[in-house]
Amino acid sequence: MSVVLLGATLASACASSDAATPTTTEPAVCGIERKTLEVATEAFFALTGVPPLSASQLVDAGLLRSVPLTYAIDTSTGAAEIVPVDDRCAP
Repeated sequence: MSVVLLGATLASACASSDAATPTTTEPAVCGIERKTLEVATEAFFALTGVPPLSASQLVDAGLLRSVPLTYAIDTSTGAAEIVPVDDRCAP
């Protein structure tokens, strides 16, 4: 239960930063958004026993408020890996 609450808390903390995403994103914003997606992904797995196929699935499950703009979930390896959508938050 605490994982879900933490995910919801982190999601709400970075929701305001998603309103107008610039062409470059501050490293702190990238870190928050990545961690929020990681926590929501782990919570989804804990609740269902399977990894989410997309961030949309996490929104539908109530674990995220909206689909992140800078990160996505890649399941091509069989596991849910958090990957940058473009070069705004690329390492």
